[in-house]
Amino acid sequence: ARAEAVAAVRDRYPALTAPTVDTGPSPAGAVEGWEQMPRAGRPAAAELWHLTNDITLYVLPAPGGRWQPALQTPSTDGIELLPLQPTQQDARDQAELAGRRVARMAMIADPVTSDRSLAAFADDGLYNRTDLARLISRRLTDADTARIVDADPADLVELLGAAGFSPATTVAVLAADGVDAATAATLLPAAGIPIPDGIRVLHERWDLPNTLAAELLDATATEMRTAGCTATEIMAVRPRDVLRTLPDDPHLWELAAGSMATAGHPTTSIVDHLVAHAPTPDAFTTGLLTIVEPDEALTIAASRRAHPDQLAAVSEAAGLSPADTATALATKVNDHIVLDVINIRCDGDTESVAATATGAGIDSSTVQSWLHPPAPGNVTPIRSAIDIDSAALLDRLPPAGATSADDPIRSLDALMLNIDSAGLEPAQ
Repeated sequence: ARAEAVAAVRDRYPALTAPTVDTGPSPAGAVEGWEQMPRAGRPAAAELWHLTNDITLYVLPAPGGRWQPALQTPSTDGIELLPLQPTQQDARDQAELAGRRVARMAMIADPVTSDRSLAAFADDGLYNRTDLARLISRRLTDADTARIVDADPADLVELLGAAGFSPATTVAVLAADGVDAATAATLLPAAGIPIPDGIRVLHERWDLPNTLAAELLDATATEMRTAGCTATEIMAVRPRDVLRTLPDDPHLWELAAGSMATAGHPTTSIVDHLVAHAPTPDAFTTGLLTIVEPDEALTIAASRRAHPDQLAAVSEAAGLSPADTATALATKVNDHIVLDVINIRCDGDTESVAATATGAGIDSSTVQSWLHPPAPGNVTPIRSAIDIDSAALLDRLPPAGATSADDPIRSLDALMLNIDSAGLEPAQ
């Protein structure tokens, strides 16, 4: 069927199958790429390439089987010959490299295209400090241009900024220059990169995880969110920032604790954050039971110094009675904390608290001291020492010395009297 279709097309449109006439290369050169240059007096193997409207590249056979690359630009006087190359392809590469350098310098000299052109130079794999200095020399003083080749990364950022290049182009140069990620992180703010953009830059240019990039930049949770980090990434780096602003909705604390666990925080660290930041006992308990088993919850909470109301809420959620709670806590926390917890579980019934505590092995004298705390001692006022009037204060000072040795003002006066005023006159 295909053969029949082709035959039908040939019969109906014979012009489409007419033989192609090879007209040879165009005298003006190819639009893109190398082509032969058949011109009188030129070898048949000579080639040219109109790289741009103003730059033409040449490759010519040379004696000894070598090849001569050359280029012609508006700034050259005739054709500029480049070093001989052993092969035709080497000569092509050398001519193209030289031509693109000239084209890039022209584009960088143009304010409209300069920034984009320098960024392209940094990304093309041929970047080096010598070419960088040559390309941006028109925008710097001779002294600053001379600094570029050996400049440290911080000075390089300063020079690029002085030359008027954008932060994005500066980043491209730093990456091409081989600056390590940690050093780049310290330089991004100086280059004018906001922290959220800096996280993305370190991730895309230096292949860093968002979490490590945020740590290097000391980013806040808000900045990480602006950079597009996930909730798990934010909780991995800045859990405190999030927890401090989290409302008391238990479901949110469940998500927060789970995100911290997924991010790799150890259980003890998560519990410490919950103890410090959970706004209500319910929020604390919900977050805790997200990461530990109920039968371990009370022991773990007590070991991380949870507050009495938090311990009471955990023991109730774990299904422990007040007596079981007292027994579980008796050897793990201070007796007074145990009594505070039992008091919450017993709804303030002091008789039940005393009975439960005694049953858990807490000494009755401790229970009584908790039930009847001692009155605060008398406070000794200190105002009498503060309210001394100025006259009394002066009376307490030692008497003034009789000689000038103890008085710097008198010493200065005596020194001035001994200076010969004539010696202060200008020399004649």
